[in-house]
Amino acid sequence: METTTTIKSPFDQQTLQYFKELLLEKRREAEEQEEQIENNISNLNEADDADQSSIAHHMGDFGSDTEEKQMNYQFLQRTRKFH
Repeated sequence: METTTTIKSPFDQQTLQYFKELLLEKRREAEEQEEQIENNISNLNEADDADQSSIAHHMGDFGSDTEEKQMNYQFLQRTRKFH
């Protein structure tokens, strides 16, 4: 037999509803950011494919692209923590 303990919240229903709506809005924002970051990563990958066909490459460009990808992946990981 399983027993459950109910803990009474120090907040009234109106306050709880406010925080629930606030959290849901933050989650929607995080989902939108996640979608934008995924699009950025996809665009960077497509640009890399196009760059592979060109002859001249500067090492600084490779470093900048790599850093931007890493930053996007970090943003994506952080954003997914909200889910």
